[in-house]
Amino acid sequence: MPKRTTHTYSSEDAAPDGPNSDLFVYYCKHCSSHVLITDTQLQKMPKRKTDKAHVLDKTKHLARLNVKEAGKVLLKRGEGKLEKQFRMSCTGCELFDAPVPPCISQLEGGLVQVAIEVEDRAQRSAITSIPYDLEYQNSIFFIDGMPKTEWFKGVNADDVRVTVAAPAARGEANSELLEFMGKVLGLRLSQMTLQRGWNNKSKLLIVSYNFLDVCCYFQRIISYLASGNKNTHAYDDKQAIWTSCPVARYNYATCSRYCSSPNSPIDGSPMANAKAIASVAALLFLLVSFSVFFSSDLRSPFSSFSLPSSASLRPRCSGIGGGARPPPLRVFVYDLPRRFNLGMLDRGGHWEGRFPPWPKTSGLKKQHSVEYWMMASLMPGGSGEGAEAVRVLDGDEADAFFVPFFSSLSFNTHGHNMTDPDTEIDRQLQIDLLDILKKSKYWERSAGRDHVIPMHHPNAFRFLRDQVNGSILVVADFGRYPRNLAFLGKDVVAPYVHVVDSYLEDAPPDPFESRPTLLFFRGRTVRKDEGIVRSKLAKILKDYDDVLYEDSFATGEGIKASSQGMRSSKFCLHPAGDTPSSCRLFDAIVSHCVPVIVSDRIELPFEDEIDYSEFSLFFSVEEALRPGYMVGQLRQTQKERWTLMWRRLKNISHHYEFQHPTREEDAVNMMWRQIRHKLPAVNLAVHRNRRLKIPDWWSQKR
Repeated sequence: MPKRTTHTYSSEDAAPDGPNSDLFVYYCKHCSSHVLITDTQLQKMPKRKTDKAHVLDKTKHLARLNVKEAGKVLLKRGEGKLEKQFRMSCTGCELFDAPVPPCISQLEGGLVQVAIEVEDRAQRSAITSIPYDLEYQNSIFFIDGMPKTEWFKGVNADDVRVTVAAPAARGEANSELLEFMGKVLGLRLSQMTLQRGWNNKSKLLIVSYNFLDVCCYFQRIISYLASGNKNTHAYDDKQAIWTSCPVARYNYATCSRYCSSPNSPIDGSPMANAKAIASVAALLFLLVSFSVFFSSDLRSPFSSFSLPSSASLRPRCSGIGGGARPPPLRVFVYDLPRRFNLGMLDRGGHWEGRFPPWPKTSGLKKQHSVEYWMMASLMPGGSGEGAEAVRVLDGDEADAFFVPFFSSLSFNTHGHNMTDPDTEIDRQLQIDLLDILKKSKYWERSAGRDHVIPMHHPNAFRFLRDQVNGSILVVADFGRYPRNLAFLGKDVVAPYVHVVDSYLEDAPPDPFESRPTLLFFRGRTVRKDEGIVRSKLAKILKDYDDVLYEDSFATGEGIKASSQGMRSSKFCLHPAGDTPSSCRLFDAIVSHCVPVIVSDRIELPFEDEIDYSEFSLFFSVEEALRPGYMVGQLRQTQKERWTLMWRRLKNISHHYEFQHPTREEDAVNMMWRQIRHKLPAVNLAVHRNRRLKIPDWWSQKR
């Protein structure tokens, strides 16, 4: 080989291609082109005396060499001396012939790590690509037998280069990067984790989802690049076929053409063919996770906004779970006067004609603001990609009916102490609302069964809630509801809106060691009902050096202290309060502090989709009050198990984020999806009620 070439090899580039293969793959560190497959390691070869380059006997060891001599150039060196340098270029190779670079690596537990180099402050998110003219291209990809004349240099030996609009050192860049890579790979955010690399612009993408055939991921990446970073994804995961690629369509059999092509240089050697198949299988497996919200009280808040077009009702496809995503839930929104909702937030009428933001000085009212975020998602511009619900004007076309009465805010605003005379305002709002509903043909048609009414605060709608017991109620838990009013089969459990800031930059080298406190609790220790367990726990846990159990009020400074405590603790205690649930659980989730739940009657949001045992620990009240038992169990939790739970918390925390506009699979979209799940039973009850001539005999059966 020539004395100097542009292709440089090192021992770190050489790796066996597959666990049972003695095949070694090398590629150019400068352009990432695949250049060499051999059955031996270069560093084991003898060195040439002139420049210490390794010498490989092609007659004995070479399986494939994808380079050719490309002339020579004269370079002027330091002292003006001219140096003759020989150049090499890559020869054409098949689509699946490029082995995976070391920036994409396999981790323990079936995880895949992708090193990403972020170029920030760009116009949009994209994988960096440089198209070359045919004359100067480094390599040719063949797609459906036709040569593609661009070689996209978004991947090299060290990293995948991705551009984002936000500054790389800020948390917004992480969210943007995860959303972008989710689009590229067809993955949900819960299936990816982003960790910090060796500097602010270096990120490590960890992907845990490998259910689909690896060919699908490779096809998505190639198609995305080939479409110039513009391709819109639509996958048929059950068939594992790329269905919207403007460039190519593949199926499983495509993977084998690398080694079956009659023009393949390896073809003809059984040993080489077997190694090539193993090479492609390992390559495709690693590519599974490629990197990288008026002045007149009678005016409705809806009357000043234009409505989304019917185009928003088009079905969309999802890259998860096999098959198409169902179309958005069609929701009819009752046109209530402002005093039922936004008037409580905008008493001065400063936001007339506009949807007001949630006030930053609302304090603990924020934790029960689910009603606000649900309403905001149905306003024009309130929903982003992956919207699970859209507003319709015609109730005859609706799947569900949303009642935008801010019942939780009404309780907190109009006489919070319950004996205050202002509570009469809250009572009158409930009376007036029921009068509006009972005059509605849609309410009469279904007896309100397909109506969605938020009641997140345990005292919300407390005067007349029994008159809406047939509706789908959005609640925090069932602690203060009788069985004939609310139950899990009919109603939706919604998360609290967390009051601490989300922990966006949680990427320490050793997360377990970075959290010195074993168990953390900060809050009121004197509570009613089941909350009596808190004062008992205070006595049991007071003597542990690595346990922090503090009595405090939820002031601004107290919330900051809670956030700091959660971020520095391995486990966060969630005992029952006045009701089985509290906001503390969701503060812990967005702080990535493993929840320790001590509440025998708690119900959790989205539990048909999320397994809380993967990132939480549960103790009965009896177990928690047994001296030494709970702390002993926490101390016995191995580092590896805790790290997996911490990583899972990072993967699912976006499901508990409330934002405007909404984002795919955030808290509001997850809630609308839960409401969709309740509708089949609702429709069954409505349809049966229309034809029954006697009272429901089934409910009277013994």
